[in-house]
Amino acid sequence: MPRTSTSRRARLVPETQLNPPALNVAFKEYAKRWRLSRETGWAVETRDRVVSNLRVHLVPAFGNSAMRSITLTEVLEWLARQLGEGKAKSSIKLYFELLDAICAAAVADKVMPDKPCASVRLAKILNGVSRARSGFRPRTKS
Repeated sequence: MPRTSTSRRARLVPETQLNPPALNVAFKEYAKRWRLSRETGWAVETRDRVVSNLRVHLVPAFGNSAMRSITLTEVLEWLARQLGEGKAKSSIKLYFELLDAICAAAVADKVMPDKPCASVRLAKILNGVSRARSGFRPRTKS
């Protein structure tokens, strides 16, 4: 077996390496760039809604965090806070989809190693909330 250097073996394949200048970009900075680069084709209502949702719901939660440091657990904690505040499920879905789109772009731009929203099963989370609020209790075996 040919001998390889440690540094060569430890090297990441190019498509998984993060973009060095963007390693510490904060969520609020990246989200602003993301929005500005996409809003040209949006309707005025969409543009206003995205600006508002970022300002009110996402930047307060993730604003100063480096994009690469946002984890699945932080996303789930944020969702739990949104639910605990009694926000409408349809609204939470919109906020989550916006966060997911920003994170997907960050992965494509090599600003994040992976998408923290990828394994969130939002429908199950939101469905569980409606059952809890309605007083639904599953039957147990006696």
